[in-house]
Amino acid sequence: MLDVRGEWEIPPTPFHKGETGLKMERQMETVAKSNIYENIPTTSDKELFDIIAQNGNVRIERIVSFGQCSPEGFFYDQDEDEFVILLEGNATVSFEDGTAHNLKKGDYLNIPRHVKHRVDFTSNPAVWLAVFYKGQAHGSALR
Repeated sequence: MLDVRGEWEIPPTPFHKGETGLKMERQMETVAKSNIYENIPTTSDKELFDIIAQNGNVRIERIVSFGQCSPEGFFYDQDEDEFVILLEGNATVSFEDGTAHNLKKGDYLNIPRHVKHRVDFTSNPAVWLAVFYKGQAHGSALR
């Protein structure tokens, strides 16, 4: 492309340190590839919680359960909404009102903040993806 002086302008790229090129280079430095199924031990006496990404409004976690469940009489009462999908295994999540959901691979729940719930059963292993967020979700699948 010709600039205003009639000379060829070199477009900024990560290799040419124009402002746009530097911005692109910085963005690429923050991109990380990973695999949700990597580094899962065959068994553990504790659940594993890995924060994949977070900001002020959203936290995304991989949770790996090895047969653990909530202590007797305990219910989660969270300040955030939670979308959770079971990626592997089986689990049972119940609510203070007595409702229980038996989950299999691919099943998900969208749990509004302060809806008391507990995990009654998990297979060994059960791999979850949980998204904790503030505010209301948009989209019919989450209502």
